[in-house]
Amino acid sequence: KNHYVESILPAQVGIAKKQPGGEINVVVVIDISESTGFGFSQGSSNTKIDVEKSLASNILNQLPQEYKVAVVAFNHRGFVLSQLAPLSEQYNLSRRIASLKDTGGTLVSAGLQKAANLLLKAGGSKNIIVISDGITQMPGDAIAKAKELASQGAKVFSVGVGENTDEAFMKLLAANGGGLYFRPSEAQRLSLVLGDTPDGKQETMSLLVLHTSHCI
Repeated sequence: KNHYVESILPAQVGIAKKQPGGEINVVVVIDISESTGFGFSQGSSNTKIDVEKSLASNILNQLPQEYKVAVVAFNHRGFVLSQLAPLSEQYNLSRRIASLKDTGGTLVSAGLQKAANLLLKAGGSKNIIVISDGITQMPGDAIAKAKELASQGAKVFSVGVGENTDEAFMKLLAANGGGLYFRPSEAQRLSLVLGDTPDGKQETMSLLVLHTSHCI
């Protein structure tokens, strides 16, 4: 910081700080369609839905207790697993996520619509995290819904699961929703983009690559 090199960088140097006040709302949307019952990758004993459920629970465990969260599952329809409420009040949420079964067709737009309904009257920031392999019917409807949500002030993030993930669709979904796309190993970065930064000064700071395809 304040070095002459900073003047030619396409970014400013600084330390992230938490914004005072304002609610943060997060809806986790989990794909439970039939295609998620297949193997996560060759040689893996886990199915895609196993990984999805683990990711969803891990993402929620990383969030501060005061965040308002909800969980939606979808196949060709959307299902509300938990209503929007502070995480501290969400009892047995991991158990409910663990009980999900894979069945039915796939409409990502159905999951997004349920999330949109939950966030309709919410104040503060609105964030939707879609966990899916991206194999969906009517992908254009999902892209249009993500764009609509972005125009209403929400952000749609996507996490691809499985070696046959349709990454092109999942990236497009996030891009149109004003969010970012993550692979399963990158999902821990979500806590950063949702505004959860460490309090106080640290003696050492590591560099976190948030957007792997960005020019910076």
